[in-house]
Amino acid sequence: MKKYELYLISGGYKNLIDPLSEIIGISKERIFANDLIFDKDDRFVGIDKTNPLAFSKGKTRVAKNIKRVDSEILVIGDGATDLAIKKSGVADFFIAYTGTVFRSTVVNEADFQINSFLELEKIIELD
Repeated sequence: MKKYELYLISGGYKNLIDPLSEIIGISKERIFANDLIFDKDDRFVGIDKTNPLAFSKGKTRVAKNIKRVDSEILVIGDGATDLAIKKSGVADFFIAYTGTVFRSTVVNEADFQINSFLELEKIIELD
């Protein structure tokens, strides 16, 4: 079975996702998410608007900028912004994750549907 390089592209917040990098086995350099901005007193003041993920189609823009060497791109997600990466031509395959929410409009256009990590392991080899 083919091995994949894993990246995480999220509309969530990097400072909350980064601590999970070791647990999920993805280096921090391969995690793309929104950046929260805090002032000198550690009070939240906003979201970094220079980050493409702060805007619509941000996931697709980030995915386009990931350097790949003659490999396929597989996207896993539960929403329209995840599916949009494949629809834009950046990804070769899209897996709809339905373990949290089932969106029929997303599932209907997916190459595969899973609702657990164990199901993902049956489709691809993770290392």
